[in-house]
Parts: sequence; structure tokens; C-alpha cells
Amino acid sequence: MVASDNEKVLRIIQNKVGGAIKLRSGTKAVRIRFQNKSVMISLINRVNGFIYNSVRIPQFARVCEKLNVPIILPNYDNVPLP
Repeated sequence: MVASDNEKVLRIIQNKVGGAIKLRSGTKAVRIRFQNKSVMISLINRVNGFIYNSVRIPQFARVCEKLNVPIILPNYDNVPLP
């Protein structure tokens, strides 16, 4: 689930791997849902190693563990500085 300001990111993901984007009722947020596990695993493999947010890494690790996908931690040496 992401803020509705970031809906464009979910549309890009939807165009690449599929899924359905729905508005969350009562909030200014949207989420993407997938019909099958193979689509979710495809997305996980595409973003694995590119999650840099310290809050998101443990969340992503739990998803990887649940789907039996080995997590790749990010390489901070290649991150551009602001």
C-alpha cells in the first residue's frame, strides 16, 4: 500500500508484471494485488537487492521468507549520494 501520490509507481509495476490497483477506502492510499504467486515472485526477484529503506528491508525479508526466496541485501557502495 502506498500513498495515492505514488500511484504512478504502481502503474509502472502493473504494466511490467500485472496485478490490479485499487483505492483503499477511507484513506488516501492505493494498493496493488496479484492473482497468483508466480507474479509476486517475479516482482520480488526484480526488486531484490534494491530495497534501501531501513523500515522496508525487514518487511521485504518477511515476504521473501514466506515465499521461500533468498533475500539479497542492498550494496550501499553503489548508492548515489544526494
